[in-house]
Amino acid sequence: MSAVVINETEQLAGFLKNVKLFAELSIDSLLKLGSCLKIAEFPPSEVIVREGAPGVSMYIIKSGLVEVRKKDPTTGFDFLVAQLSEGAAVGEMSLLTGKPRSATVTTVQPTVVFTLTRADFRNLLTQHPEISLGLARILAERLEDATKQVGIEYVNLFKGKFDPRIVGLLPQSLCLLHKLVPIAYVNNAVTLAMVNPSNLVAFDDVRRYIKGVVIEPQVCTEDDFRRFMDTVYPDLMGVKEADRRKEEDRARNEKKRPYMEFQMQSLEDLQNEILSGLEVQQEEEEKPDTADLATASEDAPIVRLANNILALAIKKGA
Repeated sequence: MSAVVINETEQLAGFLKNVKLFAELSIDSLLKLGSCLKIAEFPPSEVIVREGAPGVSMYIIKSGLVEVRKKDPTTGFDFLVAQLSEGAAVGEMSLLTGKPRSATVTTVQPTVVFTLTRADFRNLLTQHPEISLGLARILAERLEDATKQVGIEYVNLFKGKFDPRIVGLLPQSLCLLHKLVPIAYVNNAVTLAMVNPSNLVAFDDVRRYIKGVVIEPQVCTEDDFRRFMDTVYPDLMGVKEADRRKEEDRARNEKKRPYMEFQMQSLEDLQNEILSGLEVQQEEEEKPDTADLATASEDAPIVRLANNILALAIKKGA
């Protein structure tokens, strides 16, 4: 065996020694483990592991960066669980339990990983029970993380410093309309503090202004949101009180617009009908009797206009 190969083998063993899962293994065991590993390369935005898929291999990140995302069962949104880099193990729990993958792992940067198959992984556990110590350590850390974050994360808008360039990614009127505010932008993902993270219309409106990004919703209370928009937001964005009130009025008008447009369209249709009904006939016909006038009056456009205005007023609560 050449000196170059020996050096590479020792470097691999040293690398694996720093992986938490294999920290308890001896050098000889690490060398045997290294002989079972294969290298795979992934470009950015490539899915390495998909949530719900069967686990056939585990991965050890040699270089690069990945994101671990999990779907929230209540809202159906994908939320960020963690970002992992060199030395992190991915997919080992699925190999151990035999259950489908519990999260999706996607590359953020060009990433190189070592792969270990299910058969080699189980043989390794049988021959080296000390690996169970590494598994226990990882399980304990993940359990601690899980107690901090269950489903969509909660954010306190009064703890932290926000960049006005990020907060200003969306117009104030849209923030007030949907009760949300952008608070972070990292790796093409924008984090939104939202009173209602299940508001699908809000996501559609946000994507009209910020295109091609992943939206990470976080929950904030309505009271915190209002106080933030009343106190922190004006100072952060240099918004005057008069401008803030205009934006609030604009947000309220956005909610009323569909009803008003329908109302105006109805009146315009009736107005056109009245104008067409008022065309002067060049030749006068025989005068109708009183019964005919009573019947015609019910169908007259001006009467229908009055009836419709009355109906709209009743609907509106006048």
